[in-house]
Amino acid sequence: SRKSERDEEARLTFLKGFVTALASSGVDRDLGLSLLLDFIRGTRAKASFFTLLNRETRVRDDLARLFSISPYLGSLLASRPELIDEFIFRKQAQTSADLEILLEELAERRLLVELIAANQYLADLDLKNLSTNLTRSADSITQALLERLREEYSAHGVSIVPMGKWGGGELGLRSDLDFVFVTKEEPKPEDHKLARRFLARITEAHRGGSIYAVDMRLRPSGNAGPILVSESRLKSYLDGTAEDATAAAWERQAYLRARPGKNLSFHPAEVAAQRGLSATDLEELESIRSRLFFKEKVGEIDLKLTDGGLADVEFTAQIALLARKEFSIDPSTSGMIQWLEGIDSSWKSLGAEVRERYEFIRKVEQLFQLTTSQSGSRIRVKSDEFKRLALVMKVAPEDLESQLRLNFAALAKALNSVRSFARR
Repeated sequence: SRKSERDEEARLTFLKGFVTALASSGVDRDLGLSLLLDFIRGTRAKASFFTLLNRETRVRDDLARLFSISPYLGSLLASRPELIDEFIFRKQAQTSADLEILLEELAERRLLVELIAANQYLADLDLKNLSTNLTRSADSITQALLERLREEYSAHGVSIVPMGKWGGGELGLRSDLDFVFVTKEEPKPEDHKLARRFLARITEAHRGGSIYAVDMRLRPSGNAGPILVSESRLKSYLDGTAEDATAAAWERQAYLRARPGKNLSFHPAEVAAQRGLSATDLEELESIRSRLFFKEKVGEIDLKLTDGGLADVEFTAQIALLARKEFSIDPSTSGMIQWLEGIDSSWKSLGAEVRERYEFIRKVEQLFQLTTSQSGSRIRVKSDEFKRLALVMKVAPEDLESQLRLNFAALAKALNSVRSFARR
């Protein structure tokens, strides 16, 4: 029939255009073709998909690039081809009044934002824009769920204080969410119900996976403590006036990245910083550092936990702030370093270099999240993933390895210098 002929023509036109784009700009063509096959199976070879993509050739070419670079995002699209329509038109449906439907919508929104942000990142390598988009998406999604549950439980006093990468506005691909629940007054039974429900709903499996993985180890008393805390309890825990337990140095360090929002009457970072660091605190933090970070290994690179790696930079900047009873209005790591540059001569001379090298490693880290099917920061330099990462960055694998090791060495040297000043 004429319709069958048109459908077949649409499929062939798409395949020809996709393969041409893959040949001209694809990184891993075998990966691209493998994910294309999965995508065609996922669409059940429906001609309507191919007709749409033939009209939107830019998107078709983006798919060819994405499939050849990212097994993570490529597999996502291959398993959820219905996201293509929203990917093309950048539209978002109105949130549903039904909670179960809303949860599916929020899970899908998280996937879609990550897909769009990652595709843009591959085009421009703008790390700040990527983090901003992912952070704003997390803000929007968590607020939508929190508002719905507030109505359900009539618990309007519960708020969320973002921590970690989320609090610092540095959320990355595949990041989990660090946060604490805080109430204005002493938590009521309905507040506890809301918090438990929120955690269950945001982490339960949906069609696109959980909305987010969460980490609440930074709540007062850690995993053994209550899942939400009053403002007064949190403040006394941080400033050391609580009668039962107070925040250890490493906990106060983590609260430097808290983002209080408009519902909190004090800034956790400011309160955490006011206690400073005692000699015992510094010994404890140095002990933690010696256990946490390690020298470089032959054949393997850990972007976070190597001496001079991402976490080492973050750890050192946070300790330097606490030692000086300071906190940064901008809770990002680069913001903290810039704050230190303005108040300390040693950081002023080294800060710009530390920030530049730190941002380079973070760019590599986010590209690695795209070019591998597994999460984490450890890379085997002889792996296909590392070769693919190097191709995306348009350098030879051995040159990328050299660049990373050079940056680790330079950062380790700079951090050792400023660490000695931080203890004076």
